[in-house]
Amino acid sequence: MSEVDDVLRQLDDRFEIDVYSFYDDFIANNDQTLQNFGEQVVDFLQVTNSVSFLLENEYGINLRTALDTRLVESILKQENFETVKFHLFSDSPQEELVDGFFTYNIYMFADVIADADGNLLDSNNNPYELNIDNLKLNTTFKIRNVIHSYENIFGDTKVLFEQHETSANGTEWHIDFGTFVMDEDLIRISKNSSERYIRNSLQNGLMVGIHNVDNAYFDYDFERIFSTRDPGELETIYNEITALPSSMQSIVDNRYLLYPGDNQAIITPQWSYYENQGSTLILSCFNRTSSETIYGADAFALCSQHID
Repeated sequence: MSEVDDVLRQLDDRFEIDVYSFYDDFIANNDQTLQNFGEQVVDFLQVTNSVSFLLENEYGINLRTALDTRLVESILKQENFETVKFHLFSDSPQEELVDGFFTYNIYMFADVIADADGNLLDSNNNPYELNIDNLKLNTTFKIRNVIHSYENIFGDTKVLFEQHETSANGTEWHIDFGTFVMDEDLIRISKNSSERYIRNSLQNGLMVGIHNVDNAYFDYDFERIFSTRDPGELETIYNEITALPSSMQSIVDNRYLLYPGDNQAIITPQWSYYENQGSTLILSCFNRTSSETIYGADAFALCSQHID
């Protein structure tokens, strides 16, 4: 009940929704706004139920399908849109592993396009019939295997492993560290055949991108780590990531990590600072509000004024 109360408070705080209005008879009350809102919710719930049914028939497992957060928030805010792009996630049942972890698969259709009535659209905004082949043709489909710890692996930190196949870069691996409490950010390290990424915050903060094949920094054996899941090794990786300087004044201390083709950035909701290593180091400061970019020494000075 406390979790339900928390969700209701969030709906009230974030979207200014009177949650008790969900129990009203919209039609009997002649409330056209809430009636339209309720119909839109039903339209998109029908899409998720249909996708679950298609995937269950295709893969022979029970699934639950959910809309992604961005679309849910757009609906709850009662935003007007002609078309919307979103993701659909279907989770398989969890299987418990012997070492305190559990595993499941996520069947994900990314970049689904729909109109306000929940009709699915192709790239030319033409509607198409909802079936598994059309979904795969008009979206990016991935099967993501997840391994997640039940308890803290070290300190107050849980660990999540994820892998999936890509057509361009083979197997892609992610390791996430964090409390996995709502609204608290995660630390991530990722790898595929062509690049590695280190993020001290998935939402905002430091990002280091390693693309040079001769760069050996943070080049872990992900397949072995996913198999062994050794707590001591995981804590070492976590400490190496969190030890990286991540402020504007200290980011220069990370430049030894950058080989030609590599980059690092500090990202906030309003500003993004980038360093790209080529034959020379290219600095840029991007104002995400105005979409303006400044380069060179002025870039460092400007972003230093707006990023801690």
